[in-house]
Amino acid sequence: MVPKMRSGLAGEVSDDPRMEQTMETVTALLRLFCKRSVEVAGSYALGNGRRVVTERDMRCSLQYVARTFFSAPDLESDVERELGAMAEEEGSEGEEGSEGEEGSQGEEGEEGSQGEEGSEGSEGSPPSPRYRQLSRNVDLVVENWHLWNPEDPVECLIKRAVDKTSV
Repeated sequence: MVPKMRSGLAGEVSDDPRMEQTMETVTALLRLFCKRSVEVAGSYALGNGRRVVTERDMRCSLQYVARTFFSAPDLESDVERELGAMAEEEGSEGEEGSEGEEGSQGEEGEEGSQGEEGSEGSEGSPPSPRYRQLSRNVDLVVENWHLWNPEDPVECLIKRAVDKTSV
């Protein structure tokens, strides 16, 4: 008997190569979603003059990323890079000294990495214009979250999951 995996979304998953590729792509998308949510939460905190991410920052970040993730112009290339990173991780399993990914591919126009702007200066220094703008964008999404009624089934699942996230 061939082992099969069951999930709440796809039913049975067999040894079909197409299904394996689909599952890898879904995993890459989920990893990207999580990475972007963490990046946005950090940038959002910086945009609000803080160096600590709160639970509320993370919830706001999840709402923002849920609304913007699938419309990112570079999503397809980001997924390809993530699949490559996953393949490298799989290939390096068991090797001594293998570490996690160095940095990540964020939405450069919005969050980007801190390397470009430095570490945001010392305590009390004003946030960069990029972080302030991202903070305003996140606040706008959060303010209008209740108005978003996605029609796409995946976006509906994501919205429902974010709504159930407690703070």
